[in-house]
Amino acid sequence: MHKGDFESMNFKDIAEMINGNINAITYMTRFVLKSIKDSPIKSAIINVGSGTAAKVKTSGNFSLTKYEVYQSTQNYQNVLMTSLQ
Repeated sequence: MHKGDFESMNFKDIAEMINGNINAITYMTRFVLKSIKDSPIKSAIINVGSGTAAKVKTSGNFSLTKYEVYQSTQNYQNVLMTSLQ
């Protein structure tokens, strides 16, 4: 997790965080979703998140400072999984 004010983060760190926490889960979810929906066996996607992600989901706010990009990516994951239910 990269710590730092959003304004001081370099673009490489931001891109890595987005690629790891948004792009990866989006592409993998899309990859398996059709198979799961077409399967006669009841299936589910289980997203294992971090403790920070749980705090963001339950509190609905960004309580940790210096982690704005990370917390935003965790919030995206929560919204994606909730919207697919």
